[in-house]
Amino acid sequence: MPPSRGGDVLTMPLSRCNVVELLLCHWDVVLWMCTRITTVINRHGTFDDMKSHLLGTLPWIKLMLLVLVSSAIGHAETKSHTRHPHTGSAHHRSIRADSRTNLSYEYSSNSPKPEFIQMYSKQNDKLMLECAVNINFSTSIWLKDGQIVQTILKDNTNNKRVIGHRFLVDASGNLFIDNVRLEDDGKWQCEAEDAFGFVVTGRPVQLTILDAPKKAYLMIDNRILDPGNPFIPVKENADLTVACVVDEGNPKPSLSWELNLGSLALLDAPEVPLDVLNITETIRDQKVGARNDARLARVQRAHHNATLTCYVHHIALEQPLNASVLLNVQYTPSFAISREPGFGFPIREGMPVSLKCDVDANPKALPIWQKDDSSPPVQQTPDGFLNFTEIRREHSGWYKCIARHRLGKFSSIGYFLNVRCTSGCWTRVEAGTGRLEPMGASQELRLDKVLYQEAGEYRCVSPSRDLTRRLDSLRNALSVQLIVTGRPLVTPSNKTITAVYGQPLTLTMEFCANPPYNKVFWIAKNKVYIPGDADKTVIAYGITNSSDPNCHQAVLFLTKVTTLDIGEYTFIVRSPNGLAEGNFHVNMTYASGYNVQDVKSACVTHQHFAAIYVNVIILLLINCYSRLN
Repeated sequence: MPPSRGGDVLTMPLSRCNVVELLLCHWDVVLWMCTRITTVINRHGTFDDMKSHLLGTLPWIKLMLLVLVSSAIGHAETKSHTRHPHTGSAHHRSIRADSRTNLSYEYSSNSPKPEFIQMYSKQNDKLMLECAVNINFSTSIWLKDGQIVQTILKDNTNNKRVIGHRFLVDASGNLFIDNVRLEDDGKWQCEAEDAFGFVVTGRPVQLTILDAPKKAYLMIDNRILDPGNPFIPVKENADLTVACVVDEGNPKPSLSWELNLGSLALLDAPEVPLDVLNITETIRDQKVGARNDARLARVQRAHHNATLTCYVHHIALEQPLNASVLLNVQYTPSFAISREPGFGFPIREGMPVSLKCDVDANPKALPIWQKDDSSPPVQQTPDGFLNFTEIRREHSGWYKCIARHRLGKFSSIGYFLNVRCTSGCWTRVEAGTGRLEPMGASQELRLDKVLYQEAGEYRCVSPSRDLTRRLDSLRNALSVQLIVTGRPLVTPSNKTITAVYGQPLTLTMEFCANPPYNKVFWIAKNKVYIPGDADKTVIAYGITNSSDPNCHQAVLFLTKVTTLDIGEYTFIVRSPNGLAEGNFHVNMTYASGYNVQDVKSACVTHQHFAAIYVNVIILLLINCYSRLN
């Protein structure tokens, strides 16, 4: 085979038959060259008889060369310095020119290229890289990232340390690095050459010099947060993005985020949606260090006092680093008005009554009571109470609670306080006891927006001074029987409840119907439960009567709340006058100290079944309606 030229380097594939061909296959050329030499010698008249002797010894020379070449090749194949039997040999490789010797070596196209060896080292340590090649080489070099590294021979006999040199090699080609530095990070590879010009490369070594990150810091809008101030002020419904940055570390550290709500956030606010813990993480590419951005698409008041923490993980760290911040969410006031005695109980003159206003806002806002847009008739306490020791008729009117906040002035809805007179002829006969309850002094008794609970017997008696002592004895006076009829009424009609994971939950519906109901049932978990039904997770108790006439109570009991129990529970009652329904919307939270394993997966599962749930509810309602008819 004639030699070929590749670029500026003369390349000739070398193998066992190539070497033999140079001596045997082209023996005629060798013989011709020897003849030409003797001819030249003869022309000068010297060594005339050497020609015959040379020609006579040529067969022996031929045999000797053949034995020597075969022995050398076999010896090179069997002797090895490597401890890795899977490294490639020097033969049958794809051609690659060597810039130092102008020779070529080959990689086999059938066998995969050798994988690199991953090594880690701390700074200032001593390190040895093995030159694992499969030939008996005479010279070797080391390359880092493709560049030749200047090395000197290690004196193993005298065990002397060469001052001023960090890269030493021994007789086996192994590289010793003294006082490892960050600049030694990279890809290292050994190249070895034997006496016949064969050049092979050892298995690449990817050397990573460990450099642990020292700290992480947080940024908002490219401004570094003060580590001494743990709070971030942010407005409700705003979009918040916090960046966690590490400027050092080799290899690059990995960053992750965690959001922990305040200990009472979910329990204090049962309307908190399940997506309150959702965080969107975005990894930003950096040449040095690492960055990860955490985004809350909509900050909610449940995020107030929540802790947002960035964790830094690195192979050189025993414990991850962290940087955290508390969310100080500014949100507008919301109001909660309560009354003692409770709503639904009639207020009569002379009774003690208290109105309470609670304001939830950040920053905090004080409640201010108003009656008919002016000051209330009694003085308000600092904690939001209006206390009436003995309420009077003139105290009736519209009451509301206002609050002044840095985001503006806010007001609750109005509440009408109706105070009834306690003297007069109209009384109500209490069911069961027969006692007379005074209702008013007018000859006319007017009930606005009558309720089922106000049904019963009313009597008008003649007023007198000792009326209070004689009310129980006046049973023969004029009496009126009040009967309330109409469509069924379900209470509550719509309510949201937050259950605790793993705990039981009781759903109670009160309903009234006159004419009496003829059908009632629950719709839960895409299944219809009639009072008295039960399975492993749901019990529908039988209907019980309440103290008010024509009113009843239905109870649905969940034995153990899980993520599958999140959703809507519907109670439907039917009477000859129509249908009525009430709904519970059940959310779920976790008890304090509970380890939330996969909230996001639960949310995804809940959303996956949402569409199916709606369709099944529609089909169930159609089926139930047909059953009722």
